[in-house]
Amino acid sequence: MNTKTLYVTDLDGTLLSSDSVVSVRSVDIINELIERGAMITVATARTPATVANLLADMCLSIPAIVMTGAATYNLVSGRYENVHFLDYEVVATSLRMFEDAGVNPFVYTLRDDQILHAFHASEMSNVEESFYVMRRDMKLKRFHIGENPKTADLARTMLMFCVGEKDIFEPLAARMSQAIGYPVTCYNDIFNDNKAFIEVFAPGVNKSQSVIRLADSLGASRIVAFGDNLNDISMMETADLGVAVENAYEEVKKCADIVIGSNNEDAVARWIYRDFTGDDWR
Repeated sequence: MNTKTLYVTDLDGTLLSSDSVVSVRSVDIINELIERGAMITVATARTPATVANLLADMCLSIPAIVMTGAATYNLVSGRYENVHFLDYEVVATSLRMFEDAGVNPFVYTLRDDQILHAFHASEMSNVEESFYVMRRDMKLKRFHIGENPKTADLARTMLMFCVGEKDIFEPLAARMSQAIGYPVTCYNDIFNDNKAFIEVFAPGVNKSQSVIRLADSLGASRIVAFGDNLNDISMMETADLGVAVENAYEEVKKCADIVIGSNNEDAVARWIYRDFTGDDWR
């Protein structure tokens, strides 16, 4: 189509299949579209450490929106861009509230080496241990287990992240939002309804604002956003067209303009192909 469109897709549960990979077919479709001039990128809660691995076979030249919008990451140059750091007082207040609730956060800080350094000062729970083990050997992330971040690191905190029980996290996130004066994100694990995540970012950090800034920088006149989880709703509502996959939460599907096939059917890549070319993928 003639309109200059930016296509932005979430990863987990949306572009990624249920076994957490981008299928070979989706890679082939998206790479062909990029070669033909389509503007395609991702917006995810993940850090560059996992995004770079997951998208290694894709020819994305447009920066990826990472960490729910706390930064963009240029997959070509390997550098963070548009980074939003937390205020030092917010970090201090959040740490006290986590400690009072018996919750141990991962504190993500960005150093000049362009490596994300994750500090976890206390003994890890089984869920935290599992999270750590899956990520400890990644090139773009360094874990510091049993260490408190130094003052210089705290001043460059991008994210405070926790994984744990939904029943504990939801009221904690509400109290923290009231204490720091802006929303603290709490959302469910798409694979386990009893598990939830808390994310503390700088104010105004969300996928929606990052998508708008990116579209403006590219001169896009139309935005199409794809998602499945609650943290995708803001960018789907901001977009000219919000698209939910069939496996999305019901709240997400209610907010969407259209609902397409599931994440296991290459639905996102196929839909973009049809929208961009006017034809179905062969």
